[in-house]
Amino acid sequence: MPALFKQPAEARAQAVRDYARGVSSSVLARRYGVYPMTVLRWVRQAGQPVRDKHDANRLVLGHSARTRAEAVEGYRAGMNTYALAQRLHVHRSTIARWAREAGVPVRPVGRGKGCSPHS
Repeated sequence: MPALFKQPAEARAQAVRDYARGVSSSVLARRYGVYPMTVLRWVRQAGQPVRDKHDANRLVLGHSARTRAEAVEGYRAGMNTYALAQRLHVHRSTIARWAREAGVPVRPVGRGKGCSPHS
C-alpha cells in the first residue's frame, strides 16, 4: 500500500528505531502505509545495517545463544537431530545448520538405532 504523502521525519526515525529493535520491515510497512522496501531504504539512509531474511527470522523466533549452544553440544555428544529438535522446539534442519555453522560435521540421516523417532 503506497503512502499518499511523505512520512514525517519523526515517523521515519521511529520506524528505524523499531526496525533496530527487531520489528520486521513488513510489519512496519503496514503500520506506516508504505512498501517494505521503503522501510529498508529509510533504515539504510539512517546508516543502520539491514538484516538479511534469515537473520530476521531467527530474531523473530528468538533462539537464544544458549539454545544454540545446547543444540550444538548435544549434537557433538552424539544426540540425533530429531531428539534435539523435539527437546528444544526447533526443526531438525535448524539443529543441523547450527552444527555446520559451529564447525561440527553433520552426520548423514539414516535408519540406524536412534536415528528414527520410532526406534
